[in-house]
Amino acid sequence: MPKSLKDQFTHRWYTIKEHIHIVFYEPSNKWYRNVYAWISIILTLIFTVFTIYEVVNVNRLKAYNEDLQTNAAQHQMTREIVRELHPDLFVTITSFDDMVQSKGYSYAHEHFENSKPIEKPGK
Repeated sequence: MPKSLKDQFTHRWYTIKEHIHIVFYEPSNKWYRNVYAWISIILTLIFTVFTIYEVVNVNRLKAYNEDLQTNAAQHQMTREIVRELHPDLFVTITSFDDMVQSKGYSYAHEHFENSKPIEKPGK
């Protein structure tokens, strides 16, 4: 006769508890029956995983930092070119950058969008 699902789960649970009791609570000289050995193994694995994650993350952040430095150098070079070729435009770029740093991008963008001269169609 097939047992009910609840009886099967109960039987399996008691079997697991028996094995855990045998492995961890009966005296033995075997290392795998030592609770402290398992705790040490688990903590070592956790530490190893976190260390690997940090090493990978540091390398990713180094690559990201190099990209940011490249972009900053390109931005500075562009500013120098604009300063030489169009000094009036450079003043606008500088004021926009200052406003972004002091009040945020959305405020500066809204301010400069509202202050642009409106072109009339047909011209």
